[in-house]
Amino acid sequence: DVVDLNYDNPELRQAMIEVMQYWVREFDIDGYRCDVAHGVPLDFWKAAIDSVEKIKPVLMLAEAAEPEMHLVGFDLTYAWPFYHQLKEVWRGAPLHTLVRQVDSTLGLLPPGARRLRFTTNHDETMWDAPPPVLFGGDKGSMAAFVLATSMPGVPLLYNGQELGVRERVSFFARTPYNWEAPESPALYAFYRRYLNFYRASEALRHGELTVLNPEADDVLVYLRATEADTLLLIVNVRNRPETVALPEGIRGRRWVEVFASDTLAADTLQLGPYNYRIYQPLRP
Repeated sequence: DVVDLNYDNPELRQAMIEVMQYWVREFDIDGYRCDVAHGVPLDFWKAAIDSVEKIKPVLMLAEAAEPEMHLVGFDLTYAWPFYHQLKEVWRGAPLHTLVRQVDSTLGLLPPGARRLRFTTNHDETMWDAPPPVLFGGDKGSMAAFVLATSMPGVPLLYNGQELGVRERVSFFARTPYNWEAPESPALYAFYRRYLNFYRASEALRHGELTVLNPEADDVLVYLRATEADTLLLIVNVRNRPETVALPEGIRGRRWVEVFASDTLAADTLQLGPYNYRIYQPLRP
């Protein structure tokens, strides 16, 4: 579904750049999502993005995972390796494999580069399965979304994901959704609540990531923190109850859950199947 254009042709390159300039100049669009961006020469993207940025700053999203896309001007790339490893964790792989994937990827990104974090998109909903099927039901898909989007980056919510759609959706056919009657009201409420919190959270949007139990198998404990905002996140990736010992540095401090207002003051925490908790420091 993508034309294989000949980017060895200088006239074609110039024509493509002029098209990108046109939509920014005439319609003031905010940026571009570039499909299969890794299939186009990097030097073209450098010239094209530089030319568009002379008109105004734009947001450039590459449907690609290669870190070098950021070196030619892309602001965002897809966190494909994280997504694939996330699925492996839900199939039983230990969590520390996901932690190592995050560490290795973030270490390759240049300053200012950001990953797009997701649990589905137009490709995956068609070829794989929607999140409630892929991640073990509504509760599993909530835990997966929290874990994915609380990593450094930007969250992606795919059209209809918030409704709890369970059928594979082809992007070659028109599939209407009933926005007045979500298939899962619980999922719809979750996405609204969580993303509203995300939007207001300095820690989730810009905080440094510190994993407190990097050798974890089943429950991940980690911090996202800026100078002004700190969050403690705990996610159970298993469909069974788990008990996690809180690491040093967390014990002895009082935390309050952001959605339930429960306080955390013990040395251990019991979590139900696919349970997650987001805490902030309890202020006097």
